[in-house]
Amino acid sequence: MTRVAIASVLFCAACVASRADVQEPPTVPTVVGVASETYLHQPRPADQTAESTRDCAGGKLVACHGAALDAYYSPPSPETDARALALFQKACDGGYAASCNGLGVLYGAGRGVEKDLAMAVSFYRRACESDGSTGCQHLAQALRAGRGVAKDKAAAVRAEERGKCLFKVSLSKEGGVCPSLDAP
Repeated sequence: MTRVAIASVLFCAACVASRADVQEPPTVPTVVGVASETYLHQPRPADQTAESTRDCAGGKLVACHGAALDAYYSPPSPETDARALALFQKACDGGYAASCNGLGVLYGAGRGVEKDLAMAVSFYRRACESDGSTGCQHLAQALRAGRGVAKDKAAAVRAEERGKCLFKVSLSKEGGVCPSLDAP
C-alpha cells in the first residue's frame, strides 16, 4: 500500500470517528447494561467511596448517589448491583432526581433486579418530573421506541424538550422555568 493510500485510510477513519452522528461514550449510566470487560468509567478510590458511604449514612443524598455510581461502575456482580440499587433507592426516595434515573437504568438493564422496562420508565418519569435532565432524555428514548411504555412521539418530544431546558437552566446562573411533561 502506498503512503498516500495509507494516509487516505487513516484520514477516512478519523473522519468517520468525528462525524456528528457517531455518539460519544455516555457519561452517565445508559439504558443498556455493560456489554464487555472494558469499562468506560471506574469507581473512585476506596477512601472516597468510604467517605461517600459515611456521608450517605448521615443523610447526604448526593453522597448516596456518588457511592451508588461507584458500585454501578464496578465490574457487575450481584453484590455491586445490590449496593448500587440500595443507594440509588435511598437517594431517589429522598428526592434526588439523578438517583431515580439510576434506578431506571438498573431496572432497564436487569442489574440487581428483574428486568422491568415499565418500572424503568416510571423511574425515568420520576427523575424527569424532579428536574433530572438525563431522566427526561431516557424517558424520551423509551417513549419514542415504545420500550416499557406505549409509543408516543408527542410525549417523547415534550420529555426531550423538558430535558434540554433543565440542562440549560442547570448551566444558567439565573435559573428558569421549564415546561411540564403534561403540557400539550
